[in-house]
Amino acid sequence: MILPPELLAHVEDFIGEKKHLGYVTREEFFRDAPRWRLKPLSEEYEYVEVRKDVYERLEHTIKEMDLPFLGLSDFIDDQIKGSLEKYGEWKEQTEENEKRS
Repeated sequence: MILPPELLAHVEDFIGEKKHLGYVTREEFFRDAPRWRLKPLSEEYEYVEVRKDVYERLEHTIKEMDLPFLGLSDFIDDQIKGSLEKYGEWKEQTEENEKRS
């Protein structure tokens, strides 16, 4: 596979700046990259981007306020489940009201 030199340079810079991610060579990075790219393309999941500074502030807020969540992901999951439950209740009530009309 032939890749543009600017992409290779960008990956090498990324590896150098983000050593904590564990990549030593660009080959390692390119072996791992398809796994991360294929998951969203599988159409089994949707992904929402949140700026890192906002995510970290919310994570800190949840911990500092001692909210009953393991972290932001747990909080988001709870909000989604709660909203879907409320929607189900609303839908039921709406259908009942329509039957009475």
